[in-house]
Amino acid sequence: MSQDNKQLGLWKNDDFAETVATHSGKGNDAGHTTSTRFLREVHKLVTRRQAVASELESDGMAVFLLKSSFSKDACGVEFHEEYALDDGLRRLTSRLWMVTPAVIKGSYTDISAFTGNQLIEWISGHLGCGDVPAIIYNPSALGRQIRFYGNGVADVENCTKHSVGATDITPERIEAVVNSTYRQRLLRPGSLSGLWVDGFPSSRAESMIQETLINYLGGHFLGFHIYSEQTSESGRLDILLEEPFTSPVQCNVMHAVLELKVLRSHTVSGSPKPKLSYKKIVVEGVKQAIAYKDDRNSRIGALYCFDMRIAKERSDCFGSALCLAEYYDIKLGQWVLYSSASESRHARY
Repeated sequence: MSQDNKQLGLWKNDDFAETVATHSGKGNDAGHTTSTRFLREVHKLVTRRQAVASELESDGMAVFLLKSSFSKDACGVEFHEEYALDDGLRRLTSRLWMVTPAVIKGSYTDISAFTGNQLIEWISGHLGCGDVPAIIYNPSALGRQIRFYGNGVADVENCTKHSVGATDITPERIEAVVNSTYRQRLLRPGSLSGLWVDGFPSSRAESMIQETLINYLGGHFLGFHIYSEQTSESGRLDILLEEPFTSPVQCNVMHAVLELKVLRSHTVSGSPKPKLSYKKIVVEGVKQAIAYKDDRNSRIGALYCFDMRIAKERSDCFGSALCLAEYYDIKLGQWVLYSSASESRHARY
């Protein structure tokens, strides 16, 4: 067979790897940090356990430590193995669990004899795990929350609370997460290493911002799948938020598609870009968001622009794209990124 006859549309000869890499998206949890994945998987497990046996999990707390193993000889505590922890059929409460980020199997020891304060002291002192990322689930607490201690239970004030089960996704809540990400990781130069190169936007700026947003969105919307680089009829969308259903008679709900754009005055090498090119980029971004929202039958569509232009070129970001976005109900957002601390100060004060 000739080489020409092997051309099968998207399939490039026999090199299926190239086709898969080009046309497949990144799966749920791709791009999340280890701690975020740990948080999401424990939330999934607790939600599953609550659904199948909530009446059996009414007393005591469950503690999860992000630690794959523990030596009994180190502290004289005996741990028991569970190799299918993720199926939700095992009792969680009154136990301390050692798990990996996947939370598929785990080792546990009984903690029913401890009160809350005693338990914190025991984990920090006796086990020596006060600095290990931890999650505490108390099913008797109002609203059934999990508490995430990213720096370990020794740093008890550094805790985030998350309701068990999916929360409502709204444009305002998504934008609030993006605002938080911006303040913590994007606003101050150096907060995200490599975003700027000698004062010019990195060639990877958009992918770096995308990866950072995915991690923060994943840490906030725990009951949802967060996908990136998903293909559709109209192209390749940046971020998709999906609510899964386990019932065979229900379909997953596509809640939001987010299109991301980075606006630049210069390339990474310092060459100036045409001053009007950003207007075309923004209009194209709105059109992409419209198409992806329609392709996925999504409730929410948004275009988020991250403005890395120099100050004198930084003006109205959306212009003529506003009417188009409003007509098709596409949410718009703009965040200005600064190349230096002095520029950031001058812009804000």
